[in-house]
Amino acid sequence: MKVLALFLVPAALISGCASLFSSTTGADASGQCFAPSRIEASTFERVADSALEQFATRLPDSGGVRCALAYQLKAGKTATVYRVYGGKGWRFGRWWSFAPPSSDSLSYRKDYEICRAWNSLDSLAICALKVGSRFAIGPGQSAVCGNDPGYGTSDSLQVFFANPRDDLDTANCRFAPLTWER
Repeated sequence: MKVLALFLVPAALISGCASLFSSTTGADASGQCFAPSRIEASTFERVADSALEQFATRLPDSGGVRCALAYQLKAGKTATVYRVYGGKGWRFGRWWSFAPPSSDSLSYRKDYEICRAWNSLDSLAICALKVGSRFAIGPGQSAVCGNDPGYGTSDSLQVFFANPRDDLDTANCRFAPLTWER
């Protein structure tokens, strides 16, 4: 199944509960959070920002990411991020992706560990990053969803912005309803 409405647009809350955050990484046996080749080195540069990495990293069953690395957009480069949101999910929330949604909603929830109570997945935001904006990125952490089925960890990379309104070109974002194929 594919997303029916992916737009002809060219561009591009996490709870404050401290118990969700982890100071340890969920790196693999080699000590890597994820393969560096999964990030475009000509567009992004790794930055030392352990506070941002720790802010994005969550404990098991809390959603978010299990480990994170901090990057920033290089001068002269552009990048687009996508956010599927709705219900309690805010259009300028902290969790985004570099990949547009391309699966059915059930697969998307599984790929990004999104509980139904957190987000109805009925709208899409497409935004460009501002030059120099910092973000943390990592593979998905497991999520427990109350009465709904939970989700295990995922290799899908999630992009976390501590201050999305500062890091994204919000004046030029595009927003539209999202219709999933059934």
